[in-house]
Amino acid sequence: MYILSAGWGLISAAFLIPVCDITFSSQVEAHQRRRRDDLYRDWSMLPGATTEDVFFFGGKNYVQLFCRLTHNVLGHRTVFFNSKQPPVAPGCTLVPFIVKKKQNWHYQCVAAFIRKYPGLSV
Repeated sequence: MYILSAGWGLISAAFLIPVCDITFSSQVEAHQRRRRDDLYRDWSMLPGATTEDVFFFGGKNYVQLFCRLTHNVLGHRTVFFNSKQPPVAPGCTLVPFIVKKKQNWHYQCVAAFIRKYPGLSV
């Protein structure tokens, strides 16, 4: 399992990082916000050219970073989204997950995904 961090990139869930408060959200103070033009040296801790399938559960502001950091994945890439307008995610399968409660919708999406694929190791 990997976490997509606006401050660090695509990191292993087991990788310990210091406290960071960086986001793509526009609802925060300027010093906490990462903008598309900001220069970051993002990590991608996925094994090089992995053949594993990769699934993205997250907000639309993170899709572009996800696509960039997983471009070398040889497995199938799937992006779940919760918006009327599908995100731009070249090379990925887009799957809508529409629920009424927009805040933290991705938690519900992950739970539904795990229920559908109970034998999946995450």
